[in-house]
Amino acid sequence: MKNDLILNTVMLVTGASIMVIELAGSRVLAPFVGTSIFVWTSLIGIVLASLSFGYWWGGSLADRKQDVKILFGLLFAAGLFIAVMALTKDYILYALVRMPVDIRMQSLLASLIMFSFPNILLGMVAPYVVKFQLHSLETSGRTVGNLYALSTLGSIAGTFIGGYVLIPFWGSTNMLFLVAMILIALSLSVLARRQRMMVFIALLALTAGVLATDTDKRFSPRKVTVVDEETLYNRVWIFNHQDKNGELIKVMRLNNEGNSAAYLLKQGLVADYLKFFRIIEHFHPGFDKTLMLGGGAYSYPQDYLKRYPEATIDVVEIDPRLTDLARQHFGLKEDPRLRIFHQDARIYLNTASRQYDVILVDVFNSLSIVPYQVTTREALARMRALLNDQGVVCVNLISALSGPKGLFARAEYATYAEVFDQVYLFQVDKSKPKDAVQNIILVALKSDKPVPLRSADAELKAYLDNRVIEPVARDVPVLTDAHAPVEHYIGKAMLGNSR
Repeated sequence: MKNDLILNTVMLVTGASIMVIELAGSRVLAPFVGTSIFVWTSLIGIVLASLSFGYWWGGSLADRKQDVKILFGLLFAAGLFIAVMALTKDYILYALVRMPVDIRMQSLLASLIMFSFPNILLGMVAPYVVKFQLHSLETSGRTVGNLYALSTLGSIAGTFIGGYVLIPFWGSTNMLFLVAMILIALSLSVLARRQRMMVFIALLALTAGVLATDTDKRFSPRKVTVVDEETLYNRVWIFNHQDKNGELIKVMRLNNEGNSAAYLLKQGLVADYLKFFRIIEHFHPGFDKTLMLGGGAYSYPQDYLKRYPEATIDVVEIDPRLTDLARQHFGLKEDPRLRIFHQDARIYLNTASRQYDVILVDVFNSLSIVPYQVTTREALARMRALLNDQGVVCVNLISALSGPKGLFARAEYATYAEVFDQVYLFQVDKSKPKDAVQNIILVALKSDKPVPLRSADAELKAYLDNRVIEPVARDVPVLTDAHAPVEHYIGKAMLGNSR
């Protein structure tokens, strides 16, 4: 093959495609297995292993047979597989995460099934192109160096264009389709005109068949979905649901969590753990300045504004699109007593200076996506600094209390106990066994002044009666910025999640 321009383009495009696929892969996997270190380790490891195998296999094939049709086949097959993956990924991954294996095996299998084959094919391209380009042993070093420099430049371009432009504005699925189309178009360019036309006609027929099927309906956890959208941070579903009493409930689901937020259109809060946040009335009567980390559908902030007409609340929500959706579908309205900050919770804690009476933490809504930077001693020290002398922190945790599935809750308890004067744990549902994964409310007090754990108010009494009175085992170390193995702890709880 003598057209060096086409070969150089092939190296540039395959290098870009490899990095775009890896970036898109993180977004493809996140709604189902999260973004923990286990997921990134699996994804990067599978991509590198696949490329290594592809380099070896492509080199062996190039030595045996030098045929332009093979190069076409590699590019075409890679593009076709990526297109099929983009069409079927949600169904495959949803089935995969229901397998009774932990998050490490889930992320490894997901990465292997979704991303090994196209990267093997793209890895095979490089040595095959090198074989075509080698015209003289005297210039072999320069030739190989130039080709791999082009591949690396393509990878750099793919990284920045994919991360800064394509994913934010097009989304990961559209980005995968774009890569597939480019690879298929490039594969056609290396064929003769007659061969190109035959393949092009076959592709048109295949495309028509795909369009004729019901592929426009994306995967959804419910048959009737109001919103199915990919934001900068989340895959979001919003759907309507009727409870057992026939009341209309609007539900928001983020990624592979349970229902992240639910709002009873007539009465407000649905989730019991959000109602449990009202326990702050007992530990800090008369509070009027609250910080909430995690907004979601803003169900609780709206309830807060109605229940405490003299109080203010600041909400920190990393995903601005969730705020927009809350306004569109969950009745969120502008209110001078509500301030919203679109920031990472830890960044806000590090930079804020306003003092609060209460800090509510509702960022641990999933076992697969845990922002460890909000769990550590350093983060809690910043919370303490932002609280007044009688300040209270109230945290929703998803964990067991005892056994291997309770490591996360026990680690958080130990960390809060090191930073705050008093720490209490409450089960949202006291009927659940201590070794079952569940919603646990942690309350931490800045003051050492004793607080009676009883109340004449019936609602508050019910919450206080759910206090965990058994001593909490101190069998895990305090979480710090330098060492916070929350993914390891959460991995223990992934099997048998009974939330």
